[in-house]
Parts: sequence; C-alpha cells; structure tokens
Amino acid sequence: MTSLRSPSLSLRLVALYGMLVAAALLVVAGAVMYLTRAHLTHQLDAGLRRTTASFAEGPALSVGSARDLEGAAREWLKVLPLPAGQLVEIRTSQPPRVLSIGGALDLEDFPGGPELLNATTPGWHRIGDEDPRLRVLAVPLSVGGRQIGTLVAAASERDVVSTLSALQRGIAAASGAALFLAALLGFFTVRRTLRPLAQISAEAQAIQETGDLQRRVAHAGPADEVGRLAEVFDRMLDKLQESFASQQRFLADASHELRTPMTVIR
Repeated sequence: MTSLRSPSLSLRLVALYGMLVAAALLVVAGAVMYLTRAHLTHQLDAGLRRTTASFAEGPALSVGSARDLEGAAREWLKVLPLPAGQLVEIRTSQPPRVLSIGGALDLEDFPGGPELLNATTPGWHRIGDEDPRLRVLAVPLSVGGRQIGTLVAAASERDVVSTLSALQRGIAAASGAALFLAALLGFFTVRRTLRPLAQISAEAQAIQETGDLQRRVAHAGPADEVGRLAEVFDRMLDKLQESFASQQRFLADASHELRTPMTVIR
C-alpha cells in the first residue's frame, strides 16, 4: 500500500505563517470595526443629546404650565437646525398633540415608536428591524414635578451602517492583498532559510549512496542552528571514518597475524 507523501517542511511553515498573519488581520479588523462603530454611535448620540439639551436649556426654561409647552415647542421647531436623517417629536398634554419635524421619518412607521412619546423616564432606545433603524433618545418634560409632555429625538443609523459596510469592504480587500504578499514573502524567506538544510540532506544522501566517507558537508553559512547541525554532522563523519579505518587496520593486522598459523596448518 502506497502512503501519501506529506507536504514539505517549507509548505507547512508557510501555511502556519499564513494562518498566523490571517489571525492577526482578523483581530485588527475586528478591533477597527468595533472602535469605528463605537465612535460613530457616540457621534450620533452626541448629536441627539445636543438637540434635547438645546430645548431643555432654552425654550423649556420659559414654560410655566402644560399650556405653554405647545407654543414654545412650535417656535423651537421652526428654528431648529435639524441634520438630515434625524427626527424630533414633542408630545404635549394640554392640548394633547404631537409636533414633529424630520422630513420623511415618522415614529408611527416604526414598531414601538409611538409608545416612546409616553415615556416617563429618560432613556436610549433602538427601534426598527431593518434599514433604517433609529437610535432614539426620549426625555420626559416636567413642570413643578408633573410631566406635561415628552421630547423624542431620533436619528437614522443608515449612515453608520453604510460607513461600516464600506470600511468592511476596504478592510477585506486590504487584508486579502496583505495576506497574499505576506504568504509570498514568507514562501521565499522560508525557502531561502531552508536551502542549507536541503543541501545538507543532498550531501548526506550522496555520501550514503557512494559510501565515500571522505566527503563533508562543509557548510559555509553563519554559525546558526543549521551551521551547528552541519558541524555536528561533519564531526560524526570524522568519527565514522576513523572507526571504519580502525576496523580496516584491525582486519589487516589480524589477516597478517593469521597468515603464518594458516600456512603451518596447511
């Protein structure tokens, strides 16, 4: 039965090197994606905080009752510089009404969106199962300890998703090119590093086939692991040649000493 030939040492080293480089690239890519997502989300949240703070630190200070909220909210929404992809809605209790600004976005179009207009505690939410998902900050509005409405600021995550998708494609292309170049350079480096071993192996095979114990590896490279291996191999050949020569001398001496007794016996 013929056994399968195992891959060469150089091929196995290149494969191991490639796997290590690929693992390192995956770790770096994951870290870059995570940090980028965190940064973009932080920027999105900061914009929503600024929007709610502009009302809380401005028009809300002049609201003394539930009836004052609608007028203050209308005037604020008229001058609010709302970026594209964002939405602001204010629910008033007297009269019960929802004032909004946000172009094509509407909380009514998202599951769980209308319920946020009745939020009693401030908090962050994410609504929507598909693009565009909304990042939402709901802030209750109170006067004298009594809630008179709710301010909801929301922003689409579409730009975040598109930026991450483009970054992912760029990282994949760059990582593929880097892995190919690393494998190519690793292959030539490993082949060059293992070339002295191949020469030692070929020389040892030639000595085994010819039986010429006077031949030596004679490694001319640096005194590294391969150089020390060649030196040890040459010393082993020296001892083997000396042992073989000693055996031949012993046989020659024994033959000479036995010549006279054999003549007498004959």
